[in-house]
Amino acid sequence: MAMRFNPAPGWPPPPEGFAPDPGWQPDPSWPPAPPGWQLWVPDETAGTGMTPGYIGYGQAPAAAGPGQWHAAGWGPPVPPAAGTNGMAIAGFVLGLLGLFVISAILGIVFGSVALSRIRRTYQQGKGLAIAGIVLGSCWLAFYLILIVIGAVVGATSGPSTPP
Repeated sequence: MAMRFNPAPGWPPPPEGFAPDPGWQPDPSWPPAPPGWQLWVPDETAGTGMTPGYIGYGQAPAAAGPGQWHAAGWGPPVPPAAGTNGMAIAGFVLGLLGLFVISAILGIVFGSVALSRIRRTYQQGKGLAIAGIVLGSCWLAFYLILIVIGAVVGATSGPSTPP
């Protein structure tokens, strides 16, 4: 049975003999197709007197197969990943251990990476990641203040030679 392209209402009529490529997408400025609209219909439906390709609002459209997600411009829904993000836990622990300068820096880095991964994967651990960033930043600020105080005290004390 031969199939023909059936444009949705409001779309411009296709040119004679139009056969879209497999990755073809309608122009975004065109109105969306109504629910249940069939873009490909058998040639015999033109003589029935009914609107070709239209199923109606009561019937759900056919289920998408594995290759249809890409063709329609959609991706399959992403399920949320289970558990707490490990990078968030590492960032929090390293932020707590900020007594060493390198662990404070790594706490900030791991917390930042964890936040970006949590946004993509919908995992848990956003609070741990933020806490790792904050703790690491506080430790670095503490070290910076110590360095400034040490520089000021060292500059004002002068030489310590006895008279």
